[in-house]
Amino acid sequence: VYHSENTYAKNYTNILFLYMILVVLLSLATLVVHPLIKNLIPRDILNIFYILIIFTILNILKTMLLQIENFNRNRKIVLCLRIFEGILRIVLLIAVIYYSYLTAYKILFISCAIFLVDITLLVILRRKDLVFQGLSLNLLKINFQNFYHFSTPLLIWAVFSWIQLYSTTWFLQYFTSMKEVGYFNLLNTIALIIPTQLVGIIGAFIVPIMYQKEEFHKGYTREKTKEITFYLSILLGLITIFLFFFHSF
Repeated sequence: VYHSENTYAKNYTNILFLYMILVVLLSLATLVVHPLIKNLIPRDILNIFYILIIFTILNILKTMLLQIENFNRNRKIVLCLRIFEGILRIVLLIAVIYYSYLTAYKILFISCAIFLVDITLLVILRRKDLVFQGLSLNLLKINFQNFYHFSTPLLIWAVFSWIQLYSTTWFLQYFTSMKEVGYFNLLNTIALIIPTQLVGIIGAFIVPIMYQKEEFHKGYTREKTKEITFYLSILLGLITIFLFFFHSF
């Protein structure tokens, strides 16, 4: 729509500017609320509180920029960046494990550094679309309203997703100790690196192609889903077998 109306660059710039405004507001709110809830936050979380906030902000910005590229059908850019991010993350984690030891703070720091690289590359690729003279209060209002109407149902679903994500941690914390919870979260983060990258590549690169071809070839999505599931199961099975025999490494 934006391309057909010749307003893509203006909207792209206004969306980024709107995000920066929201980041500033979130940062100010965090600084105000943090002293009030400090005593309610577990010490382990308190030690990584600010890096966790930075991680969340950068991750959302990176995801938004990738979605823009995906909507523009720039699947090769999305694919290459996903692969680059996955390889860099694995290399840095291995380096930290080899030369030091892993902590939650180090994992978040590595992720933030990678997100910054991703964001910088994406902004450089789209530098021609940054039209600062196109900043408009009216466009900011329109984009904010669009964000609000689109994200409200997702925010409701996010509550259930959050419960599902942390339920295992809560059970471990109740029946064991914080030490076991820490080990679980650390190992869980490492174990999810490869599956997350695979799912990200499939979701960002392959799924849009499947939907596009479904319009002309009915049943294509179902056939391709079965094929992807088959090969993905074999790949994850081989990875599981490898880790079972070489986990001591």
